[in-house]
Amino acid sequence: MIRLLTTLFAVLIMVATASAQPLVGPDLAISGITASGTRIGVGETFTYTVTARNAGNTPCNWVNLTLQVPGEVDFISATSSAPLACRPELPIQIVGLPFDVACRGGPGFFLWPGNTLTASFVVRARRTGSYVSATATADPGNVCFESNEANNKATSSAIAIIQRPVLRMTLNKPFAPSPGGGRSPGSQIYPVTITNVGAGPAFNVALVISERFIVAGPYNGPVIDIAYKGQRAAEGQVPPGLITPDCVTVSNNSSNVRTNTCVLPLVLQPGEMLQVHYRFLPTCGLATPVRPPDILVGTPDDITQADHMVNLIDACRL
Repeated sequence: MIRLLTTLFAVLIMVATASAQPLVGPDLAISGITASGTRIGVGETFTYTVTARNAGNTPCNWVNLTLQVPGEVDFISATSSAPLACRPELPIQIVGLPFDVACRGGPGFFLWPGNTLTASFVVRARRTGSYVSATATADPGNVCFESNEANNKATSSAIAIIQRPVLRMTLNKPFAPSPGGGRSPGSQIYPVTITNVGAGPAFNVALVISERFIVAGPYNGPVIDIAYKGQRAAEGQVPPGLITPDCVTVSNNSSNVRTNTCVLPLVLQPGEMLQVHYRFLPTCGLATPVRPPDILVGTPDDITQADHMVNLIDACRL
């Protein structure tokens, strides 16, 4: 009985010692997978960057790295910091379905313990999607005879593929000036039309005016009188559905610039128009015209630059 217990105790010690010893072999792990943007417009290109690391204690030969590309994009190209050859797994992809792009190393390339390799996959957004992600796999099929297969796969954070709005700003003929009282020069209404000519909706349109000053004080530039969606109202009419702007002025005394930002909380669908009536000093017909600061328009998903700025004095020529 004592001999049996001694033998059993020795076996348990051997098992515990073996389990405490580190595993021997390569261990490829996906240590990072990122997309170069979070909101991508249809037709735009972006890049998935995948990093793999050998977390084992022996080198890996025949390194393979695969990215499952989502069906919302088209594959453009792939490159790697290591001598890997990258190409789609299948010569023909079914439009709208995910597909694999594989990067393979030959027998002469070894990924040594602690070293990493990076592969970049350039794709083009083909259709919209709210939660689009890609999944990378290191050493599919366990060609390296890894010691750990649990960390071979990782998925990127989801991005959105959208139709982008494109805002276009145009001036209209100013309304007749309103006379002032006493020393006041009066005021004049300058209607400005903002049209969404893009394929996607514009959320929360922002209008920004920056004016220079010599002495610190309140904002003196053009102010929004009324704003509304739809066709432009005739002079003297107040259309229904007025939009209340949320305006704030920030002064930078070091550069002597005051910036007035007004956000209009709305959704401007493709083809819709936003009318903004600015009130400012009468400038048309003056011997020495008063040039107001420029007005700029923007919305988060509009990345274009053209037709985003007007100056009210240019309306005097209409």
